[in-house]
Amino acid sequence: LYAEWPAARAGLLCDAVATLAAGTTLVCAPPPGARWREEAEREAEAHGVGHRVRFAADERERREALAGAVAAVAAVPGDATGRIADEAASLGVPCVAFDDTAAADAIAPDATGLVVAADADALADALRGLVASPTRARALGAAARAGLAARTGTWHDVAEELLR
Repeated sequence: LYAEWPAARAGLLCDAVATLAAGTTLVCAPPPGARWREEAEREAEAHGVGHRVRFAADERERREALAGAVAAVAAVPGDATGRIADEAASLGVPCVAFDDTAAADAIAPDATGLVVAADADALADALRGLVASPTRARALGAAARAGLAARTGTWHDVAEELLR
C-alpha cells in the first residue's frame, strides 16, 4: 500500500493499517524534513504499526513504491489537486480516497477506485477488499489509467497536438 502521510489524519491511517493482515505494509512519501519524519514515525509507533509503516528515502523510491502498490490511499484533506489519484492512475494503481478529499472527485466510485468515509473502519474495509482480490485491484487500476487518459490524453496525444 502507498500513501502520502496525512499528518492531520495519521491516526485514521494507522488504525486502518493495524487491522490488515500482518504482512501488509504501507510505504509513505518522505516527509519534508527530519523533524516531520520523526513525528510521523512516533505516530505510527503509538498506533502499534511502526514496524509496518516505512517512509521512502527519496523520489525514486517513492515512485517505485507507488507503482508496486496494491492501492494508493488519499487521506490528505488539504490537497486541493487530488494529485495522488491521478498519479496512481497513471501507473495503473487504484486509489482509495476519503470522500472529503480532492482525490475523491477524480475517482468514479467502484469503477476506477474507491471512495470511503473519512473513517478508519471504512478505509480498512476497502483496503482489505483490494488486498484480498488483486484481480479487482488490477481491474480498478486499469480502468483508472484508461479514465485518466480519456480525461487528459496521453503523452502521444500531447506530442501530436504540439506538432500541429
